[in-house]
Amino acid sequence: MLNQSEAAHVVLVEDEESLMTVNLWWVKEIGWKNIHGVYSVAELMEYLASSLRQGRPVDLILMDIVMPEMNGIEGTQLVRAQEAFSDTPIIMLTSMTDQDILESAFQAGANDYVIKPFNEIELRARMRSALRLKQETDRRKEREKDLLKLSQALIARQIHAEESLFQDTLTGIYNRRAFDKKLQDEWISCYIAQKPLALIMLDVDHFKQCNDQFGHLAGDECLKLIARALPGPETGFFSARYGGEEFVVIVPGESLQGVEQQAEAIRYQIESSQPDDQRIKLTASLGVASLMPGDYPDSSSLIAAADEALYRAKSAGRNCVSR
Repeated sequence: MLNQSEAAHVVLVEDEESLMTVNLWWVKEIGWKNIHGVYSVAELMEYLASSLRQGRPVDLILMDIVMPEMNGIEGTQLVRAQEAFSDTPIIMLTSMTDQDILESAFQAGANDYVIKPFNEIELRARMRSALRLKQETDRRKEREKDLLKLSQALIARQIHAEESLFQDTLTGIYNRRAFDKKLQDEWISCYIAQKPLALIMLDVDHFKQCNDQFGHLAGDECLKLIARALPGPETGFFSARYGGEEFVVIVPGESLQGVEQQAEAIRYQIESSQPDDQRIKLTASLGVASLMPGDYPDSSSLIAAADEALYRAKSAGRNCVSR
C-alpha cells in the first residue's frame, strides 16, 4: 500500500522523449504512481493551472535544468511568480555539478536537486523530504486560515458588542452615549473647519398621557415611529434617542435658518405618522440651535441653546419648531 507521500501528485518536466520515458519509469518504480510528464515549461504551466481548476493540485515538480526555449531555472522563476504555486516543491534534475548553476537554481526558488543518472535511494529520499515539507506547509496554512477566521469572528463579535453599547435597544437608533461622543467629535471638526454646528432637540408631545391612557406598548410604538421619522446616516445627519421621549439630531455645518427648515421637515414627517391605535395623534415639539464652536467654551452650550428653544416650542402650544 502506498503511503501518503507516494500517493502524491507529481509532474515531471523533461524535453527529451527518450529521457521522459526512462525517468517516468524510474519514478514509478520507486513508488510514485500518480506522475504526469510534460515536455516544456509552457506545458507545465498549463498543466498546473488545469490541475488546480480540477481540484487536484500538483504536489511536487521534477524539473530538468537543460531545456530549449526556457530552461528549468527560468521555469522555476515562472512557477514561483504565480502565488497559487509559490509553495509547490521543485526538485531540479541535472547532470551538471557546476556550483554557479546550482546556486542559480536555488535562487530561482528550487527546493532541492538530484544528479542524473539517478540513485534510487537518493531520489526517493529527496522526493519524500520535499513532500513532507509541502504537507507541513499546507497544514501551517490551514492553521493560519483557521486562526484568521477565529480572529475575524472575535473582531466581529467585539464590533457588535461595541455597537450595542451605542444603540438604543427600543428604537434601534443611536443612544445618549453615542450622541455625547459624536457631539464632541463634530464640535472639534466644526471648530477646525470654522463651520457652525447645529442641533435639533425634540420631545414627544403629551407622551406621559399617551402611556397612561393607551399603555406602554402604545407609547413604545410612538417612540419607534419618531425614530423612523428622523434622518438616517446617509443624509450626513446623526440622530439619537436622548432619553425617555426626547430625541436629538446633529446637523454639521448648518446655519440656524437651515436647521430650522430641517426640523420643520421632521415635525411634518412625525405628524404624518399614524400609530396603530387611531385614537393617538402623534406630534412633537422641536427646538433648534446653531453655534460657531470657536465662539463658545464647549458643546454643552449647544445643548443648552437647543433645550431652551425646545422649551419655547412647548410654551408656544407644541407641535411646532422654535429657535
